[in-house]
Amino acid sequence: MSCSYGQLDLCGFPKPHAFWYRANWLALRKSLGDGPPSAPDGIARLIDLLDQIETSTVNSTHESATINAVAFGATATLIIDGNDAGKQTIAVGEYPETVAPMVWEVVKPTGIKVLNATLLVSNSDGAEVARHELLGFGVSGAELTMELSLDVPSVTTGTGSALLLDGEDTAMVRATVKDLATGAMVSGQDVNITFEIASGPGRMAGVGNGNPIDHTLPKGQRVQTWGGLARAFVQVSVDATRDNRKLTKAMDVDGNARTTVVTGDCAAAGLDQVPITLRAVMVAASGGEVTQELQIPVSCSPEEDGWEAAAVASTKFSYIDDFEG
Repeated sequence: MSCSYGQLDLCGFPKPHAFWYRANWLALRKSLGDGPPSAPDGIARLIDLLDQIETSTVNSTHESATINAVAFGATATLIIDGNDAGKQTIAVGEYPETVAPMVWEVVKPTGIKVLNATLLVSNSDGAEVARHELLGFGVSGAELTMELSLDVPSVTTGTGSALLLDGEDTAMVRATVKDLATGAMVSGQDVNITFEIASGPGRMAGVGNGNPIDHTLPKGQRVQTWGGLARAFVQVSVDATRDNRKLTKAMDVDGNARTTVVTGDCAAAGLDQVPITLRAVMVAASGGEVTQELQIPVSCSPEEDGWEAAAVASTKFSYIDDFEG
């Protein structure tokens, strides 16, 4: 079961609600005069550009688009295809709905098939404090690339720094489609990505993209990006840390076919010295192919990298602030 009002989707990607909650929380703390020192000076987030930049909308006969955004600061300016689409003052209302979503009505110029958008947020002095940029579908002359990043385990999500070799711990890898020349995320370009384990003590546990109407097999290895994003779930395939491993191995009917049970000392065997290497192959609609690899660290120590240790050590959660999507 899932719902529409949560802050994270089924892949762990922040929904628009997450940034709305964040902006309102910061506005409230600022009004009380007790905001945390680490809080950002501004928030800029285009929250529903997906509907406007996909071919079904922008490349059709529609002559305008409604662009919504969440912003925290003094003013917000929307740039569409390099042109100023207007500046708005960020209104601060009464708690609990302190910061309301912002809306721009954008007219699509004749012959323009793509909407590329940049949201700029400035403080009261006019200095830029936040920016969010998205490129649309079919950017002219764009060469696509892919960036792999580790959302779990990660200090930004409070999930530690390594996977525990307990036969179950699972990593969450994010694949982001970007414009090679600018490094900007290409939100409207859906491509196919295939994930595989290149080496190390891991196995593919599934894929996803956050699209609630996508029927891709979750336990597969191939998925189409949605909004320029895709997710791979990677699980450790070695149990070298749990209690009663000798009993587990004696009862193992598949003979290590899925999980290798190691009864000896994990660290002494050097099992934590070999990371899991995940390989991703992206195939764009144009036929171009991009291959990237990412290494996922593993650990033999429940005391340092178990879920309880990760929870106790977590003093910072910056995933939403740092998220690109």
